[in-house]
Amino acid sequence: MSRFVRNAASNLANRVRPPSDPGTTLGGVLISTWLQRMGLEVSLERLAGAVAVVLIGLAASWMFRRGIMAGAGGSRVDESVRYSLTRVVNYALFLLTVIVVLGVLGVNIMSIAVAAGGLGIGLGFGLQTIASNFVSGLILLFERPIRVGDRVSLHDPASDPLDTRNGFVRAINLRATVIETPDNLILIVPNSEFVNSTIINWSQGEPRIRLRLKIGVSYSSDTEQVTRILLEAGKAHPGVLEDPEPEVWFTDTADSALEFQLLAWISDMRQRKRIESGLRYDIVRRFRAEGVTIPFPQRDVYLKNSETGRPATWGPTS
Repeated sequence: MSRFVRNAASNLANRVRPPSDPGTTLGGVLISTWLQRMGLEVSLERLAGAVAVVLIGLAASWMFRRGIMAGAGGSRVDESVRYSLTRVVNYALFLLTVIVVLGVLGVNIMSIAVAAGGLGIGLGFGLQTIASNFVSGLILLFERPIRVGDRVSLHDPASDPLDTRNGFVRAINLRATVIETPDNLILIVPNSEFVNSTIINWSQGEPRIRLRLKIGVSYSSDTEQVTRILLEAGKAHPGVLEDPEPEVWFTDTADSALEFQLLAWISDMRQRKRIESGLRYDIVRRFRAEGVTIPFPQRDVYLKNSETGRPATWGPTS
């Protein structure tokens, strides 16, 4: 510590200037001495140049974002394209600013690159997950399989009835993507999950989607009657499209029920859960009105007499 103070005092004594020339401050000399102890011959002029480069980089980034937003009103460029372009340019400006600042400070960039390469080999295994998410973020920004504002599902909707892994994309960052669920919850999803897994993007392609509503009835039910009721319920709902018309499929003869599917097209996937709920309400009401039974799982249990091998009898025997 004493050596540091002596070096600072020596530098201050060597750099004293006349009052007419704004001279070097004590703080600047201390910073310069500290950088010299780290092996960097940095003058106050270089520090001022580095600060100027940082300010220019921040100003350039701000002006670019402002220009993109100002031209968004009368432009036909999609919002997701503007978002991706802004992110990529900001990352490029940040990298360029860092390189220029290091050059202004007199840092040997080649030596840093060699050291970073050796360090990268050592940390590669420990940081491979972060690196994978970083590269995946760039892929999402350039390839755009998902875009800001898209509605996505991270799992099959049938396995996620509460929509806990379903929502709107709000931001695509370098490491993770931000998704807002219908319950106003925020999911932070690693970018690699969007690249390495199967994702349902409800917003790409046609806005129409087809619902598949599973219904089970008892074995004593009339299949023609069940088909008619399901079609009537599908056609009566205001959220179901008339073209293509609803369909009914007899899908399976299960253990305790005859299973049907009502297939109906809707125009707005955001109303999917609400329309499914309305259809179920109407179907149950129509089934009860016409005497159609919705079964529940049943099992018949037979007990055998261990001595005779015949079914055991209950109650008093003669």
